[in-house]
Amino acid sequence: MKRFRRTSILLTLIVFTSSLFAQTLSPKIAFSETEHDLGNIKEDGGKVETVFEFRNLGQEPLMIKNVSSSCGCTTPTYSKEPILPGKSGQIRAVFDPINRPGKVLKHITVYTNASPEPVILTLTGNVEKKAPTIIDKYPYSFGDVRLNKSHVSFLKMNKNEVKESRVNIINTSENKPVKIEFIRVPEFITVQTEPQILQPGQAGVINITYDASKVDDWGFILSGMFMKQNGQVDYNHKLSVSVTIEDDFTKMSPQERAQAPDIVFENTTFNFGTIKQGQKVEYEFPFVNTGKSNLILRKVKASCGCTAIKPEKSVIAPGERSSIKIEFDSRGKSGRQYKTVTIITNAPNHSTVILKIIGTVN
Repeated sequence: MKRFRRTSILLTLIVFTSSLFAQTLSPKIAFSETEHDLGNIKEDGGKVETVFEFRNLGQEPLMIKNVSSSCGCTTPTYSKEPILPGKSGQIRAVFDPINRPGKVLKHITVYTNASPEPVILTLTGNVEKKAPTIIDKYPYSFGDVRLNKSHVSFLKMNKNEVKESRVNIINTSENKPVKIEFIRVPEFITVQTEPQILQPGQAGVINITYDASKVDDWGFILSGMFMKQNGQVDYNHKLSVSVTIEDDFTKMSPQERAQAPDIVFENTTFNFGTIKQGQKVEYEFPFVNTGKSNLILRKVKASCGCTAIKPEKSVIAPGERSSIKIEFDSRGKSGRQYKTVTIITNAPNHSTVILKIIGTVN
């Protein structure tokens, strides 16, 4: 029994000694610092480089297998040759502060053949926000002037609603006054520049008024108008305006809702399976007016011209059935297809219905 215990103790000592010897022979990485403070740096001051020095304190060559950063704004490079025992190496980290104002906290992960691994290096600091330039304030160039936006969205509007918006404008020419006018303005949009003549360096506003009561349309509507500068028109300079016009059903009483129309489709998706390019497929989406007054199809619009729509009628009496006929033309199409047809009605419970046409064109 005593001999067994002595043997066990001896084996334990041999294993411990071997492990200690192996640890002594293995590579060991030691950094002079694992966290570096960049301090206060300017956003437009250019890239900042930090060098993390390390040394191999082990008895075997040290290999840097990989170095990764927590974001693309920090680019690390490192010594790719084996670092011999007692020798030093470097990991360089380049931080780009542009468009990253505020506190800095970035991590660099270092993978090696040493144990333990990985090693985490940290960059901290603060990026001081740069002063906005003319291009920052007015990113859209329209010849001699710049705008803060080239598209105005009025989001959702009721049929009788009027909304206003504005676009900031500045004359960036050095010595030329610019008179601003617009052409091809829809009758439901009023546009006026104040002042109409901008002196060099002068800022102004473009006031836009949208009168939905004058629009003979429903749903999403995109309009555009072209800017005229000192009598000259550049058709590349287009100011676009969008809106979604819909009914305001929130003011309906319970009694009015009870007497309202409603639209119910048997199904809203048509899968035509797989067809050859150039083939046409047709389908009908049946529906019924389950309400108590006339249902009006105010707008039926496909997501692309390859889908023809043929409503049987636009006014459907209570209890009456009808359908939306579609024809999908696969000419010029290939692969998986997903098309839609948007139905806008006067039914408060289903004012907008989306029909889907899906399939594959070989």
